[in-house]
Amino acid sequence: MTDDGRREFASQAEYDHYAAQFRAMRRKHDGYREPLSPNQHILHLLLSVFTLGLWVPVWIIRAVQGNRVPADPSAPMPEWPPPGFKLP
Repeated sequence: MTDDGRREFASQAEYDHYAAQFRAMRRKHDGYREPLSPNQHILHLLLSVFTLGLWVPVWIIRAVQGNRVPADPSAPMPEWPPPGFKLP
């Protein structure tokens, strides 16, 4: 316990656990991008074949950008470090 009432992490594993929770909460709060699914790649391949390759630039852009997962406005803003903990 430190003078300000916060305790240090017991181990690196405990720190990693809280850091992973923070990142998950932050992603939910801010929104994020995830890769295209295999079905979406198949659709883009078919569109590229039917348009004689004109769809390939769109496919590349979509593959690089991924799918945007919107933010959840009801998700709480995460706090780091967690209350009661001190960074190592």
